[in-house]
Amino acid sequence: MGYSLLTMVVRMRHNRSQVRQRRSHHALSPVALSKCSHCDAPHRPHHMCLACGWYKGRQVMDLAAEKQKREARMRAKKDRIRVDTGDAGAEVAGR
Repeated sequence: MGYSLLTMVVRMRHNRSQVRQRRSHHALSPVALSKCSHCDAPHRPHHMCLACGWYKGRQVMDLAAEKQKREARMRAKKDRIRVDTGDAGAEVAGR
């Protein structure tokens, strides 16, 4: 009816040294950074520079245009929210 010996797992306490030896490989390594050849800003190796959008001597992303697109999208969103809340306020005031 109960458990057989073959299905049980023997749990033994691990002492401090065993735990610390196992955790000795869990340390974080410092972030490696490279210098951008275009703007001299630090960036991750084998990644595009987040300051200027260049990688390996060529521009892979126009960050200024992306920023303008994002600002336009955010302005449109705020306008939509303003219009939506303005309409809802008029309906409540009309009742």
